[in-house]
Amino acid sequence: MSTNYQKGRRVEYAVRDQLIKAGYFVVRSSRSKGPADLVALKRAIYLGRSIVVALLVNCKLDITACSREDWNETYFAAMDAGAVPIIAGKLNKRIVLLEMVSPKRIRESVLDVSKGFML
Repeated sequence: MSTNYQKGRRVEYAVRDQLIKAGYFVVRSSRSKGPADLVALKRAIYLGRSIVVALLVNCKLDITACSREDWNETYFAAMDAGAVPIIAGKLNKRIVLLEMVSPKRIRESVLDVSKGFML
């Protein structure tokens, strides 16, 4: 029987292998408690100039189960580092990598107490 750690590690290895196959240099943070499980780097040409593309990758057994706190920690760390934030993991039994394009926010309603209704 596999532990959650072992299942998560297998997902990280599968994501790592996909990134290596795509030409990235990948570093895995074992037992990561930080914003990224994987950091991936790749040289690219953009507008005729050589640049390095950096990805901060948060791996999950189930992408849909990523908490708001985990999502935002990865998103803001990537923004601070000038990297692309990625959520990766299983979705419908397939390994997928998706770019985080914005932070996860809780929908906030504004209550106008004086009128007693929601705006």
